Amino acid sequence: MGNELKPLREVINDATASAVWGMEGTGKTILVLRYWPLPIAVLNYDRPLTMAHLSVLDDERIDAIQVMNVREAIKDIDHDEAKFIKDITEKTINENLTPLKGGTLLLDGGTLYRAVLKMADPKLAADADANKKSNPREKERVNAYIKQLVSHVQDMGVNFVITAHAAWEWKMVADSNGNSSLQQTKSVYPQLDQPWFQATNISLLLFKRCECGRNIVSQDGSCSLAGEGPMSAPTAGHQGRQHIARIVGNKFNTQTEGTEWKNITYEDLRRLSFDPIRAELMLEAKKGK
Repeated sequence: MGNELKPLREVINDATASAVWGMEGTGKTILVLRYWPLPIAVLNYDRPLTMAHLSVLDDERIDAIQVMNVREAIKDIDHDEAKFIKDITEKTINENLTPLKGGTLLLDGGTLYRAVLKMADPKLAADADANKKSNPREKERVNAYIKQLVSHVQDMGVNFVITAHAAWEWKMVADSNGNSSLQQTKSVYPQLDQPWFQATNISLLLFKRCECGRNIVSQDGSCSLAGEGPMSAPTAGHQGRQHIARIVGNKFNTQTEGTEWKNITYEDLRRLSFDPIRAELMLEAKKGK
């Protein structure tokens, strides 16, 4: 065959692209820093990294993690500032993909970076300044950019992760007098645009589940008495909370979708995604509990 064609085994790429989302304090950043392959480069658009992040990492991992703290440059984003942030992000990614091969690129704060991409686009920025709603077709440039970015990182053999916050869903509810008001539901949704999910292979929802034995009443794992004590603290009888990861989407192995795992690691995800026999054993063991 022609030189352009290569045997399948030579073009296989096992780098993953993951979206990790959840309410604040569910451990999105820590999960990646603890378990994803080293070296790790963090592009931080989110909250400051603190001593809490260091406390769960050993020295070997700490020394193999580098950070670009982009969040300090983000205030009221105009077009010029957004263009600068986008350019410096692209430059940093491209300069580090080769040394990151086999490791991980963490884009921490995907919701904000999508806003940067929109404001960096001259047409979308002009519409925003004029309080004008953009034509959905105008956003296709940003959507295409997102998909190309994730694909480019994976093509270089680097694992890609993007994190995003979650928010409570609300709905209009009418009382007995016919008056309507917004009420919080039991569900959460990701504050991340669909193109990110379309470009990634795995979607993980992180939440904390009460261990006190009372009924779970919401998607974040809160129980029927959580938050009813003084200052919204859990009431007596709580035994702390377990950190849970729910596999919302897995394009490598759809049988794993909807399953929940305590203390899931990157190696667990690889087995569930690429090792059918071990994945089946893990799923069977979970059913047997």
